[in-house]
Amino acid sequence: MPEDAQMPAEILKDTLKEIDRQIRSSRESSASQWAQAHEQMETMKHVESAETYALKESYGAYADAGIQAMRRSMELEKKGQLKQPIFISMENLYPETYGAHPDELIKLIKGSQERMAEVLQKNYKMSEEEARKKAEDHIGATFDTGHFNMWRKYFQNDPNKTIEQNDKEFNQWFLTHNGEMIVEAGADYTTDTSGFQTMAKAWKYFGNPVYGIPSGVQEKRWGEVQYGYFGQIQPPYFTVGPYAPSEDWTVWSGTPLE
Repeated sequence: MPEDAQMPAEILKDTLKEIDRQIRSSRESSASQWAQAHEQMETMKHVESAETYALKESYGAYADAGIQAMRRSMELEKKGQLKQPIFISMENLYPETYGAHPDELIKLIKGSQERMAEVLQKNYKMSEEEARKKAEDHIGATFDTGHFNMWRKYFQNDPNKTIEQNDKEFNQWFLTHNGEMIVEAGADYTTDTSGFQTMAKAWKYFGNPVYGIPSGVQEKRWGEVQYGYFGQIQPPYFTVGPYAPSEDWTVWSGTPLE
C-alpha cells in the first residue's frame, strides 16, 4: 500500500471535520450578515432627503427667529411703544434658489408657523389657537415683484398666441400678491454709484420736479438733468455732494438717506 493511503474510516472522519468547519463558518457569516442587515434597517429609519432635512432645519430656524420677534414685540408693548407686531419676513429671491417660487415660499411660511406654534404650546403653555395666532403675527413674507418677474425667462410661450397674448398670460400668473406694498423705484445696483443717485431716480419715476433754492427759478425735471451736462446752454440749477460750494447749490429738500 502507498505510504499516503488511509483507511476508509479515517477518510470519512476527515471529511466530517471539514463539513463541520464549513457549517460553523456559514453560521458565523450568516450571523454577521443579519447584524449588518439590522444595522442597515436602523439606518434607513433615520435617512431623509436633502430637501426634507433642509426644510426641517429652516422651519426650526425661522420659528426661533419668530419667537424672538414675539418677545421683542411684547417688551415694546409693555412700554407702550409697539405700533404693530415685529415679524420675520422671508423674501423670494432668484428663480434658481429655493423659495423663489410662490408654492415654495408658502411652504416655508406655513411650515415655520406650524413649528413655532408647536414650540409655543410646549414651552410657553399656550393654547393651540393662541399659538397659531402668534405664529401668524410674527412670521410672514416679503414678495418681491422684481425678483418674481425674473421667472419670465422660464415662461414657455404658446406658439399659437401673439406676443401680447403670451405676456397677458404671464401677467395673470404674476399678479398673485395682496397686502402692504413697498416700492423700490429706481434702484439699480449695476449702475448707481450712491444712495442719493438711487433716490433721485425714484423721484424721477414718480414725476417729482427739482426746484432750485433761489426764488423765481423755473422748475426742472430729472429728465432734463440726468447724469451729465452735455449739450446744456445754461448753468446748472444744483450740484450734488462735495461739488456744492454752499447750501444754496444743493437739492432743495436736503432729504437724508436712511
